[in-house]
Amino acid sequence: YKGCWYEIHKRYLKELKDFISEREIDSTITKLPKWNGSDSEGVYNQAAATIVGGQCWDKNLYRHTDFSYGIEFCDILHFEYVIHVKKLACSALNSHLLMQTYVSAQLLKSDPSIKKWIYDESKATFKKNILLNRKLEFKSASVKYLVVLMSCQPKKKLVDVLPFFSLVTFNMMIRRIEQLDFEIRVCLV
Repeated sequence: YKGCWYEIHKRYLKELKDFISEREIDSTITKLPKWNGSDSEGVYNQAAATIVGGQCWDKNLYRHTDFSYGIEFCDILHFEYVIHVKKLACSALNSHLLMQTYVSAQLLKSDPSIKKWIYDESKATFKKNILLNRKLEFKSASVKYLVVLMSCQPKKKLVDVLPFFSLVTFNMMIRRIEQLDFEIRVCLV
């Protein structure tokens, strides 16, 4: 009625927000640059990867004989984080970002050939900045996932800018990624 289609119990909404807030970090901790409000995701990823000393993997697709399509493993690979980036725009785009992140975590957890692919791609593309050792283990003992949303309001808390259904989806996908034994953090830039 008049744009109010449902009523959300305040305690439920608080629990959703608290769960995400516990995983939110300030982008200055990661040294990721603030988004200027106009650069595309690809331009931002390239600049951010350079600034943080990572590798830009945007649009670099992992292919496996079991799939008829390629899968984007991440946007930026950093010694501490597997980073997925999207512009904060709508619930559908947020869901896409979270599904990409979950698929990446699932592959990293269960597909032994992905680390060989990461190692080979890193040697071919990034030469000296190799983040896995010869045993195909990440050089950092605990690689975490980082979900980054490019926003014109980076000073706000993520939970204060996410639409309700994105709060639900973030909660659901964060839990699934944590069930795969990965830490996950979120931030606005």
